[in-house]
Amino acid sequence: MSSNFEINNVNDLNLLLSKSPEEKNRINLIVLKCDSFPEFENADFSSFNNLNEFICEDKRANKLPILPMSLKTLRCGLNNLTSLPPLPSSLRILECANNKLTSLPTLPNNLIGLSCSYNPSLTLPIRLPGNLNYLYCREINHVNLLELPHKLETYVTDFNGLKNPPVYSQLRNEYIREYDNLNPPYTLTPDKVMKLNSLASIRSTKNSSLVGGDIDYKSKYLKYKQKYLELKKNM
Repeated sequence: MSSNFEINNVNDLNLLLSKSPEEKNRINLIVLKCDSFPEFENADFSSFNNLNEFICEDKRANKLPILPMSLKTLRCGLNNLTSLPPLPSSLRILECANNKLTSLPTLPNNLIGLSCSYNPSLTLPIRLPGNLNYLYCREINHVNLLELPHKLETYVTDFNGLKNPPVYSQLRNEYIREYDNLNPPYTLTPDKVMKLNSLASIRSTKNSSLVGGDIDYKSKYLKYKQKYLELKKNM
């Protein structure tokens, strides 16, 4: 039977960590939610091999404990973290917004979701995992991406204060170029649907270079996408 467990104090922590390997497997811990205190930050959860989701969002954590290699979701926003531990290769979701991070550890190739907004000193790596599906990176220090992951569908950012804005004008130009190639509508292939869907999902502030007359490209693209889907039904 799978279970969720919540740690609010040292007694809860000691009770969980004192279990034998057989007991740890028997409780089949899937989701662990923790409050932060000194003993928690130095704990070792690596022996909980079935743990899928770890949550610590209580505005007090200065560091994270040792995490298991089975972890798929890590939610550690709203804390005082200045760094993250090495991430397991199984990780799919990383939510670390509202901290004091300056960099991220190596991101697993399987990662599909990254939320790292509101880390004022954070610099993103120049390459992100190719399977990344959504990226939230508002109000960070520096975005210097060489390219967006091909599977990205949602990209939420904020242009104000970024040191390297040309990447966004590049996105704008790419969107316009892709749209201009959509005539006639039946040239809208599945690959192009995926690419344009990623570009069209970009949201920005009203002062962004993406906002203005170019917004109409999104509405026109969506009309073409609808035509493509109608055509596909008749193929």
